[in-house]
Amino acid sequence: MKKLTLLLTGLLFLLTLSLLQAEDKKSEQEMMQKPKFSPELAKLNFLVGKFDLDVMMYKNPMGEGGPGKGKSNNYWGLDSMFLMIEHEDTSPMGHYLGHGLLTYDMTKEKYKLWWFTNWGEASDYEGDFIGDTLNLETSMDMPDGSKFALKLMYHPEGKKVKFRIFADEGKGYNLLMDASYNPMKGGKK
Repeated sequence: MKKLTLLLTGLLFLLTLSLLQAEDKKSEQEMMQKPKFSPELAKLNFLVGKFDLDVMMYKNPMGEGGPGKGKSNNYWGLDSMFLMIEHEDTSPMGHYLGHGLLTYDMTKEKYKLWWFTNWGEASDYEGDFIGDTLNLETSMDMPDGSKFALKLMYHPEGKKVKFRIFADEGKGYNLLMDASYNPMKGGKK
């Protein structure tokens, strides 16, 4: 009888251990689920499409101001987890190409933009919506050791998008660029 009790106790222990391991594996699988397209990402849909750009640059330390033209192709990529931004414009400051990846960081509960340009810029922005305007900011060190801050603002205006860049060289923000994103015929999703 003692042997039977020991055997049953051992089997019960192994069964319990086995069930606990199965529960742990289930928890691991649940934790490793791929993120899904979220309501926060859906708020970026106003930026999706192909746009003609009317650009106005304002005088700044990098050059003279004046009007320019451009285009932007914005589309969902990587299983709709990132909004890909392909930007090109020509203004008094020259020919400018930009490539961006915009997403929502669920851990920080902030929108993130990584921006790369043909001028050698590789910066990351962070921010959130205020009302229906997406506000993103970054700060960078200049070669002379001073700080330079940029603020990007995307605002829907019907089918158009208003885009503004503000710069701060330590004296407060000034408007650097004002652009209207006008949907190309057949380019808006």
